[in-house]
Amino acid sequence: MAFNVSISTPKSDEEFEQLNKDFDGYINLLDKYASIVANSKDPRSRLQAKALAFKYSILCEACSIALEEYTTIKEFDGLFTNSENTKLLVN
Repeated sequence: MAFNVSISTPKSDEEFEQLNKDFDGYINLLDKYASIVANSKDPRSRLQAKALAFKYSILCEACSIALEEYTTIKEFDGLFTNSENTKLLVN
């Protein structure tokens, strides 16, 4: 099973919110397939569920990184747009 993952850092608050919703969906799917792996007696079903759980774990990690990058960028930008913070940095 091959797949490509391409998740970009959000460029706006709206993109951030959408990615956050997608992230929640991936977590739910990961939980679903992990449960199948843990509870299924059928080896074929378990194998398929393992592959899908692995896929969603990678998607969750990619989303987590992109969301964290956006938050860091927003915090860093805030340091330079807030005049009080800028004064603290200059002094």
